[in-house]
Amino acid sequence: MQTMELKQKKVMIVDDEDFMFRLLELALSPFYQLCYAKSGVEALQLVLQQQPDLVMMDICMPGLDGLDTCRLLKNAPETGHIPILIMSGLDTPRDEMIALDAGADAFVSKPISARHIQMLVDDLLCSHMHK
Repeated sequence: MQTMELKQKKVMIVDDEDFMFRLLELALSPFYQLCYAKSGVEALQLVLQQQPDLVMMDICMPGLDGLDTCRLLKNAPETGHIPILIMSGLDTPRDEMIALDAGADAFVSKPISARHIQMLVDDLLCSHMHK
């Protein structure tokens, strides 16, 4: 994808830990517009306002966790088309399968290198542009 197209893409980061957002912001802000939600409930509210092209979401959050938030987003007609990347400190094949069964388009284990996350986000955005 060309740089201009990338910069126009909006990525929503959903994580209850500020340091994770800051790390992802450093890795992704040169390439994408970013918006942030601290909880699943906030993400559900903001996704309709912000209309992100991709949602990156942690699994473990208080209240509505990332898996339930993913299911709700994927089952709603207004948001079901948005690709979701689940991030987790859990890294077994079972954890990945649970995330994919919840509707996630991709799964990545924390910690995440900046280059790896840039490539994943770019790949997800490109693949959904051509659908």
